[in-house]
Amino acid sequence: MQPESAANRYPAPNARAHAPRVGAGGGLFFLSSRGGADGVWRVQNEVATELWKGKDGGAVATPAISPDGSQICFPFRKSGRGGMYIMSSDGTNIRPLAPSLEVRSAASWSPDGKWVAVAASENERARLFLVPVDGGAPVRLVDSPSYNPLWSPDGEYILYSEPLGGSEMIVKAITPHKAAVQLPRIYVPYTAATPYRLVPGRKKLIFLRDPSSAPGVGYRSWNFYQTDLVTGRERQLTDLKPGYLMQSFDISEDGKQIIFDRFRDNSNIVLMDLAR
Repeated sequence: MQPESAANRYPAPNARAHAPRVGAGGGLFFLSSRGGADGVWRVQNEVATELWKGKDGGAVATPAISPDGSQICFPFRKSGRGGMYIMSSDGTNIRPLAPSLEVRSAASWSPDGKWVAVAASENERARLFLVPVDGGAPVRLVDSPSYNPLWSPDGEYILYSEPLGGSEMIVKAITPHKAAVQLPRIYVPYTAATPYRLVPGRKKLIFLRDPSSAPGVGYRSWNFYQTDLVTGRERQLTDLKPGYLMQSFDISEDGKQIIFDRFRDNSNIVLMDLAR
């Protein structure tokens, strides 16, 4: 396991930064605020740019990046309603995506860049929908309550979270053609951010867990765990300092590092090597 000393603060220029997502070529997208609702920011070549201002509709979850890196989409909330915007990765050409949906969590792109999977509602609890990027009606994929979609790199299935009770959820998978996919039993907490990521090039899922959330335990002890989706073998990856809340993370393009946020009074984005 990697210890607390292996984690180093990522040099984001903002006092408060969270919900990181790795972009093509080493850039980084994240959410931040200058006071008020969160906007969308990008750091590229050590230059930070605000792509979307929170006053125009607060971003509520991690931006999703298209496979070619040319576009991002993100959920926002304005005037009491949730929606989703899509824009070029430089902040231009912004437009609403699936305006009929009340978006509830971060989105995920299909590997061919033609669809976005998102948890949203139509006068009911959140369900999983597939949204055509170039326009058209959303397609409901899951009929039961479902959150946190994550498209596999080969496009064969989409991971999602199904509520069990309280804040606990179980990870499930379904194909774009609505066929269930068998997975090992993996439990994650509820969060508006996606609490798991697939390791590039391997059938392994890294996810967040807080064993200290059991009744009677009065501190936070968030750590990263990994499950082999073929064998079901699980192991703990980190032994980090307790007392922080962790909500969102991503994995570097080469699969060697995890970048994550954690909160106390403020939050930092942290970079660490992923032990092999």
